[in-house]
Amino acid sequence: MLYMLMFAACNSINTTEAELVFDSLFQPISDIRDLVLEEEERNADISVSLSQGSNWEGTIEAQGQRQDYPLQVEYTVEISFADVYVTTGDLYINGTVESFIVYTLEETDSQSYSVDTTLSGNLNVTGDVGGTAKLDYTLSKEYDYASDTIRVEAQGKISGTDVSEFTKGSTE
Repeated sequence: MLYMLMFAACNSINTTEAELVFDSLFQPISDIRDLVLEEEERNADISVSLSQGSNWEGTIEAQGQRQDYPLQVEYTVEISFADVYVTTGDLYINGTVESFIVYTLEETDSQSYSVDTTLSGNLNVTGDVGGTAKLDYTLSKEYDYASDTIRVEAQGKISGTDVSEFTKGSTE
């Protein structure tokens, strides 16, 4: 029993590692989110995959459902990572997480929008970080048409570490 508790404590990532995991996941999550948002069939099943991005390679797949409402589209998907190597973090990421993506169009100008991507679940991470990254956070992207600016924020935790400071002043 004591061995299992020690193993669990050693297997979880620390605060510094949580930031590296967050930074390493940012681009792959943004890439798969954008691909999910491109699916145009209303109220339909979704299945998309990618094999590389600007700073990563491997396989990321998203499967789930799209639900349409006036000015809002919701996606409930499972995102699977298979041997995803992120060059900027020197990390390999494997596992499946649940994701809830909400795209909301601003009613006043019909050009501004927000996208909230909530991630929950565990990913196995190896490389510069080794262990289990426990994800429970939301990544928010807001586009303001009038000022032509994008603002990115995060709320929640990775393995108990608050991620809100990881995006201070970020733009995509």
